[in-house]
Amino acid sequence: METARPRSRPRPTARATGHARIRGLACFDEIHKKILEGWPAREVAKYIQEEAGELEDSSHESVTTMVKRYRESLPPAVLAKNRLPVD
Repeated sequence: METARPRSRPRPTARATGHARIRGLACFDEIHKKILEGWPAREVAKYIQEEAGELEDSSHESVTTMVKRYRESLPPAVLAKNRLPVD
């Protein structure tokens, strides 16, 4: 008798969950915009800490990691759409 293979779950397309610390920042809209524009994670982290004055209690490296993980959670089509020229 064959055992049934477990069904894999469909991949989520909406990424509204997770990354609560980044999403909870007052400057989140600006962070999201900079990520879509292709800013390096280190520069976005610098903006968060030095210009926006948020997450100052965290190390620069941990904020950079948060930004990278948030960027990686975005669907590739969203990132590409904002970087490709429009005809």
